[in-house]
Amino acid sequence: MGQVTCNLNNAACKLKLKDYKQAEHLCTKVLELDNRNVKAVYIRAQAYIQPVDLDLAEVDIKRALETDPDNRDVKLEYRVLKEKIGEYNKDSQFYGNIFTKMNKLEQAKAAKQEPAPMAIDRKA
Repeated sequence: MGQVTCNLNNAACKLKLKDYKQAEHLCTKVLELDNRNVKAVYIRAQAYIQPVDLDLAEVDIKRALETDPDNRDVKLEYRVLKEKIGEYNKDSQFYGNIFTKMNKLEQAKAAKQEPAPMAIDRKA
């Protein structure tokens, strides 16, 4: 049990220091010892959210909610995650549309610049 507590405290510190990979690693070690540890899943989800690993963050948040559905902090983090996913999807759609429009403009420009085929004079 001491190893679990030590790793959780260390993970919380790493999260505050923005060392997200190390926080995730420490939480994974805790979950290998205690796979129902809500705090480890919660901290790991926060570590996943920061560098925008939203899919993994969502898996962990849902897992934490299954284990402890009344945990206020986890519910709050789930709302934050949903907002980030919404922002990410909006940004993805926006940038995707930009690239699609740019591609169409480039294709139209290339079509206008294609030289007309040369007529061959057969009398020569």
